[in-house]
Amino acid sequence: MDRTTAGGVLMSITLVLNRSTRVLTALIVGSFAITLSGCQRSMHERPMTCSISDATNLPADNTKAALVNVELGLGYLQQGQIERAKTKLVHALELAPKISETHSAMAFFLEHAGEIFDAQTHHKDALRYAKTKGAVYNNYAAFLCRQQRFQEADEAFQQSLSDKKYAKTAEVCENAGVCALKAQETQKAKAYFLKALQQDPTRTTALSKLKDLEKKDTEIRVTGMMKGQIGETRNPRTASQSEREDMNERHRDLKQ
Repeated sequence: MDRTTAGGVLMSITLVLNRSTRVLTALIVGSFAITLSGCQRSMHERPMTCSISDATNLPADNTKAALVNVELGLGYLQQGQIERAKTKLVHALELAPKISETHSAMAFFLEHAGEIFDAQTHHKDALRYAKTKGAVYNNYAAFLCRQQRFQEADEAFQQSLSDKKYAKTAEVCENAGVCALKAQETQKAKAYFLKALQQDPTRTTALSKLKDLEKKDTEIRVTGMMKGQIGETRNPRTASQSEREDMNERHRDLKQ
């Protein structure tokens, strides 16, 4: 498992809108089903029950070992095994303190633990050590959006999109659209969702949110049309006092 493959699998942290609480939540998208000798899995056992020594003694160098620990740590975090997750992620940082993946993973863990300041520090360290910054800016933007720092988040999404080597631009646009919705910037959100779908028509969140926005726009237009029609057909009983006086005056003029 080289760093490029592992990094691409491990570190895609993306935004979704939780329907029940209506807040932005982070999901780690990736494969935790790695195969390591000495680590057995079955349907009836907890997955990835390797010890640190199992994970770290197998690879030949510290970077590979760190990436394995990052993957295991994020897997444990997803399962709610907080202590095991922290152990793996701390060890990953000890093995490779100057690669972006270890800092991005620790930033996510610290945010989960409510340590927001320290989480931001690790996001910035990840940016400092990243060779290509698209994925790291995407993660950092998601973090900023969850802190309701919407302008900074949008700037970070733009930085991610400016990395021409980063392939997951449709994901970035979808994330940026969800963040714009959270900031109540519906037109910006629509633009991001449209861009996401132009690049990848299978982005289900972008498609769903765009349909919701278009439905809402249609309802507003229909309501406006109905109000206009009602106003044009108002009769003296429903008219305002000034309108009734105008009607009466026109009626007297006709009689004369």
